Amino acid sequence: SKPTLSQDSRPSDEIETEEKIVFINSDSLFEKYDMYKDLQEELLTEKIKLEGQYKKELGKLEKEYFDLREKAPFMTQTQGEAAQADLMQKQQSLIEMEQSLSSKFVKKETELVKRIKQSIEVYIEEVNQDKHYKFVLGKSNLSGILFADKSLDITDEIIIGLNAKYQESKKLK
Repeated sequence: SKPTLSQDSRPSDEIETEEKIVFINSDSLFEKYDMYKDLQEELLTEKIKLEGQYKKELGKLEKEYFDLREKAPFMTQTQGEAAQADLMQKQQSLIEMEQSLSSKFVKKETELVKRIKQSIEVYIEEVNQDKHYKFVLGKSNLSGILFADKSLDITDEIIIGLNAKYQESKKLK
């Protein structure tokens, strides 16, 4: 039999298989996703380690500076200028070290964000084999989505599945 037309001029059997558009609350996802929490902790540990390296070198430089100030009255002009030039070179090296450590941290942060994003995308693709979503939107306080019906919110379902999958992968390591 021929499908009947609904009010919007589409066959009724097409209406029943309406495109599924759902959303995930990104803020809640990151707040409750165990992998995100673990990687944030890893990132914080890395930051503390890098800051420690920098502070150690800064402490050495400050000590040298104060030592030089104490010895300066007993140095010749040539010795003083050489010590000052050496100190300036070490200061420049410290600035370069700070930039390098900062760059290393940003790179690590980018890698972790990429891992999290990839794990979420892979999981949603797996779920979508059964659910057949056409769109999975991300909604957050800063997103362009101003309103979304709560019946379209799959955040909790995704968080439960992601955490289960993540905990299972941690056991295998």
